Amino acid sequence: ALSPRDSVRGFPTATIAHAKMILGDYQAAIDWAYQSAALTPSFFPAYWMLVAGNAQLGQMNAAHSWLARWLALQPGANLFQIRCVQPAMDPLRMGAIYDGLALAGLPEQPVVSI
Repeated sequence: ALSPRDSVRGFPTATIAHAKMILGDYQAAIDWAYQSAALTPSFFPAYWMLVAGNAQLGQMNAAHSWLARWLALQPGANLFQIRCVQPAMDPLRMGAIYDGLALAGLPEQPVVSI
């Protein structure tokens, strides 16, 4: 059972979502990531799978909607940032996520305002 007091209780379901992304089962990844975001709305990796999974399925309206929700919680998020915190010894581990996030329009580098 998951503790209602656990600050990252969405981590186990996000981990399953990540595994589903690796396997190419994007709809299952979305379903698991949705549960993760519902349990822990501030756990950003759940949004990675929600955005990337929808983009991989060509569901761009949903991908953009989840991207907007994520960026409202984490303004300035970008692919460079994610690559820094998720070094992949196996490129397949994050490949579908990186590709989906790029498809959905997540910037590669931080957006600088002048």
